[in-house]
Amino acid sequence: MSKYTELKKNFLGIRSLLRHFFIYGDMSRSKAPDKTSVRSYDDDLRRIKSWFKDIIKSKSVDGEKRYSVCVDPSAVSSNPFFSAYKYKSFTDKDINLHFLLLSILENKELSISEISDEICNLSGNPDFETNTIRNKLKEYVELGLVKEQKTNKICLYSLEETKINDFLQENKDLLEAIKFFSEIAPLSVVGSYILDKFDLGEENNISYRHLFLANCLDDVIIIDILKAIQTDSYIEITNDSPNTHKITKNKLFPFKILVSLNTCRSYLMGYSPKHDNFSFFRIDYIKEVNILEKATETNYFKQAINESLPYCYMLTIDKTKELENFEMTLSIDEEKEKHILKKLIEEARGGNIEKIAPNVFHYTRQTYSTKEIMPWAKSFIGNIISVKGNNKEEIDCINEDLKEIAKIYE
Repeated sequence: MSKYTELKKNFLGIRSLLRHFFIYGDMSRSKAPDKTSVRSYDDDLRRIKSWFKDIIKSKSVDGEKRYSVCVDPSAVSSNPFFSAYKYKSFTDKDINLHFLLLSILENKELSISEISDEICNLSGNPDFETNTIRNKLKEYVELGLVKEQKTNKICLYSLEETKINDFLQENKDLLEAIKFFSEIAPLSVVGSYILDKFDLGEENNISYRHLFLANCLDDVIIIDILKAIQTDSYIEITNDSPNTHKITKNKLFPFKILVSLNTCRSYLMGYSPKHDNFSFFRIDYIKEVNILEKATETNYFKQAINESLPYCYMLTIDKTKELENFEMTLSIDEEKEKHILKKLIEEARGGNIEKIAPNVFHYTRQTYSTKEIMPWAKSFIGNIISVKGNNKEEIDCINEDLKEIAKIYE
């Protein structure tokens, strides 16, 4: 039987449990996501209670313990969920090999055989096979920690020179920028690791009106997606939708990660070879990402997205659909309602705005989904003169709403 440890090798189980505790609250063992064994749930719960003892709450309902994570974003100086990344477990051999390599390669350039001999001399441990050392060095080369140079068919390894710590010590003003972006940017946990190297105290000069703490739990998924985008590779995503309660696997060519300005949710936009069409997936619903082979049709995919993206208003791109036309005429007082005109211009998302008369503006757009435009269009409800389009169902719906509102003022 495996011994309990506070460290955790697989982050995905903790990620799912933390999200449910924080977003939904009142989570119990019987309602836990990814229903695994009772022991696994209890061990993960024990870890979370240890890591976040100040913010996890519990109560008894019908004889069952229910847990929630309660955080006031304005009361914390940094995202508490960063801690979950810092309890990753390693084997003893991993730790030993890591520090042995850093020590041996300091100010030296050595081959695999020379490194192996040095390790044996330093540790007296012949357990590190050449392939193990080679794989670890390959990993560190990819991470940028180690430099590889081929000389006469022999690979020589040395430590990459890094002066980031010295640079930040000399330019401490940059730490404020790192502190800011470590709370709001994707892959923000990187900023947290950098800040751990500096004694910044508890003083926090930055406050946020809206801070979406749980987004950092998606960094483990985003990093794999970005690797695939960088190498033009296919990915297989395991998607767990709480709406359908089904776990599905989808092969995609990933294009972009999009972030909603309204909800701050992140979405993966990709091309599905199976359906020969575009797909969007919420990243917080993605359980796992596997990077597959490099795509050979990248030019076709990129041409397709460049042709289709101008007609995407939010999350619908369907090249099998006929484009829908949308028109809206607005009455906006250019002197007294400058903020409304500014909103129209800034949120047009590729639509065309034309001034057709004093204080009268005409907005037109072609899109794959008029339905996606409707919530935005209705935000101008007091300024709308007319709405037209070839999606009769959606246009009739908003015109009926306008008629009902007009009756109130008759």
